[in-house]
Order: sequence, then structure tokens, then C-alpha cells
Amino acid sequence: MRPDWRSQKRLRLIEIGIISLCILVLLAIFQPYSHGVSQVGLGSIIFCGLIFNLVGLIDKVRQPRDLIKPTVIIAVAFLSITGLAIVTAILFGKLG
Repeated sequence: MRPDWRSQKRLRLIEIGIISLCILVLLAIFQPYSHGVSQVGLGSIIFCGLIFNLVGLIDKVRQPRDLIKPTVIIAVAFLSITGLAIVTAILFGKLG
């Protein structure tokens, strides 16, 4: 069964979108003008690092919907890491 060319086009757009987001976040981190933009970039780089793992899976899937399960796994990992970081910061008195 050959994959549909429209599905392949969507997968390429997803891949380009992920790579573009990672580049944008790196530019936000290393820009010299705004400290706030740099902080947003630093916060987003963890998410981009996790979501970048999907790029390797794009060549192996046939349909864009095949990326749902890995995306959910990455989202759960991201939320777990974020929750652990917040709890650790609260326990050590850095927040609230």
C-alpha cells in the first residue's frame, strides 16, 4: 500500500514546521535586544528538544495521524518534567 502524496506533503510540512520552530527558538535565545524574548526562548527550548524527536519518525509513518501517539508521549514527558521542576523549585523555596 503506497502512502497518499497528500499525506506525504502534510508530513513534510509538519517536519518543516518543527525545524522552523526550533530555529526560531534558538534565534530568540541568542538575540541581544530583549531579555524577555530570551527568557521565552529558554523556556521553549525544552519543548522544542522533545518535539524534535518527531522529525525522525516522519520518514517511518504513512499518515499524519500516525504521529498522534508519539506526540502524546512527548506531551506527557514535557508536562512531567515541567511539574517535577515546579515541585522541586517550591520545595527548595525558589517559588511561592
